[in-house]
Amino acid sequence: MRKIDKTPFWATAFANYIKEYNNKFGHHPVYDSSKNAYYNDIYYNLLFCQRGLCAYTEDLIDDTIWKAVPQNWEKGKYIGKTLKLDADLEHFDPKLKDKQGWDFDNLFLVKIYNNRKIKLGKDVHLFFKPDLPNYNPKKYMEYNFLTHQFVPLNDLSEDLYTKVDYMIDTLGINAHSVISNRRQYLLEIKITLKNEFVAFEIYQNERLYKFFTAFEMSKFDLI
Repeated sequence: MRKIDKTPFWATAFANYIKEYNNKFGHHPVYDSSKNAYYNDIYYNLLFCQRGLCAYTEDLIDDTIWKAVPQNWEKGKYIGKTLKLDADLEHFDPKLKDKQGWDFDNLFLVKIYNNRKIKLGKDVHLFFKPDLPNYNPKKYMEYNFLTHQFVPLNDLSEDLYTKVDYMIDTLGINAHSVISNRRQYLLEIKITLKNEFVAFEIYQNERLYKFFTAFEMSKFDLI
């Protein structure tokens, strides 16, 4: 789960609406993804910020539309192409959903299975939020190339180790389907690096399109 930069922000009509509503009523409107007029604005803004990837697993959501997102805005609204993608808007901290359900800082795009079957409304440890200024996955996790699972760093305190382990499970980072996809992708890369004599850094900069953190943590297993 790599760090996410949310500073590319174009959904200004949404931001103005939420500000006015909050000033008037003291809270956000009820979160209803199927009816809110600004849902697509948030959805595609996040799709770009996350580079077409699931915020938690780094599995691919979309590999083309996200690149065109910056050009498709009019008066603070997204007017570009929309597709039914395998991702939901997900509230990282579920406690904020009732009163701050449209808080952009608390929203991420996440694979539907992870959102609806794994995370649900579970409590979270906020230090693991991937858009925090000081978030760095290498501070908390390492990648086991034999099992293709992320695990907490051994040198963490007992308390922090337990929390990191909980968050890995809660976000579905090691969900069975994710492990399978990640294993296949990395093993294919390993063969490519060997057979085509491609440098690790060149592959990383020019060909890599998902599972960035696992790739970076697997350098010595791949070359």
